[in-house]
Amino acid sequence: MSVFQRVLLMMGCALVLSGCPGFHARIEGIKSEYRGTAEWNTSKAAFKAIMKNYVHDSASEVSDAQLEEDFELYVSLSKEEVEEFLKTQACRPKKGSEDSEFYMVNSAHQRHDSFFAENQPRRHIAGSGTKYAHAAFTANMLLQKYPLSPSAALPARARLAKNPFSSWEKLARALTDETKFGATFYFKDPEQAQAVFAATKALDFSGSVRGQLFIAPTLKGGEVFSPALYAVYVLTAGEGAAPSVFVVVSANAQGEPETPYVGLISPDQEPYQGETGFAFTYLSTAKNLLNYQFVVTDESPLSFDLVITTAFPDHPDKPYVTVRSTFAPAVSEQSVAKYRNSGLTRLILMIRKGALMRDLIRIYYPNSKEVQVWNDVGAIHGTKFRNKVEAAGLNLAVDLFDRDLWLEKPKVSGSGPLEFKSVGDVKECEAAN
Repeated sequence: MSVFQRVLLMMGCALVLSGCPGFHARIEGIKSEYRGTAEWNTSKAAFKAIMKNYVHDSASEVSDAQLEEDFELYVSLSKEEVEEFLKTQACRPKKGSEDSEFYMVNSAHQRHDSFFAENQPRRHIAGSGTKYAHAAFTANMLLQKYPLSPSAALPARARLAKNPFSSWEKLARALTDETKFGATFYFKDPEQAQAVFAATKALDFSGSVRGQLFIAPTLKGGEVFSPALYAVYVLTAGEGAAPSVFVVVSANAQGEPETPYVGLISPDQEPYQGETGFAFTYLSTAKNLLNYQFVVTDESPLSFDLVITTAFPDHPDKPYVTVRSTFAPAVSEQSVAKYRNSGLTRLILMIRKGALMRDLIRIYYPNSKEVQVWNDVGAIHGTKFRNKVEAAGLNLAVDLFDRDLWLEKPKVSGSGPLEFKSVGDVKECEAAN
């Protein structure tokens, strides 16, 4: 067998990492050869800097051990594997016609910052400019549905100590005790708070109330991926009744619970007004204004949209980010299996977020040297190191995460529209996805 044929064979192995005898041993051999060298340590340091600054946030509790493990996995990523997985992120999954234990959530993000200015104070961007920044991308996330009732056991994922609704009793108290309600939920408009509490206080949590919980499932190896969204609780007044109350718990980049929101489900309900409560990206602050709305699109099987807008405190009527998350029962068992069974799902999606933030930071801070650190990871320091992993069928090129990232790449112009329109541009996935 020629050298060329061996390389082709190994590249084929990269598409199904467990399918070729000896492939893992070869990769581990390359890692062992370079682990601890200057090339390895420089690349690892750059990888950690990206994950801390662009993905997890430098103030996060992500452990160094987790970052070490993620870098080891990153070195083993094949370009073909990444591109195949990201195809499912560049489209909106088809909705299933039957009820399902699993839901695919497509979140279409659009940035329409009408107050853009370069080089604003870091983490205190207040919308003081006069230019217009625009960008749009889409992301898919898998959630698992669980029944909610006084007797139903919550999954382990929902019982995290940081979750304010880690039990049925805590959820009931937060929605029926006025003092607890006020301490748990923030409303900018007191009248909205009063209307919601009046409705939730009337619910019979010890008897007829039922509901559904949507929360991220465990992936291969026990990992979880649910940045931005930790859980959604949908409640009904009784068996067979229409959904009437929703509770959302946002999440940080590690998927840990953050700010909770609550509202009523009604066709004519105006968006609720609150605050993000935490800096959800490198370009935001905890004081950003947040409007949110729950829109039922189908009652059987239950499908809905969660629409949020984020605005600068000085410009409450002109949001700079809109996210429309479409919750639909999964149509394809294959797509669920692909998402859950890959040991690289969480890593690929987290690095993808880093690539998205890299591109946004480039337009807000065009002279920043920090963005270069992402290129350092893409290039992998050391020519011999890179040549060896590429000969093994892997590809660590700078553009590994550049394809299928954006519906519309970040750009700056003099002015632009404020309406959200990218959701209609998200193509529907093929049935196999």
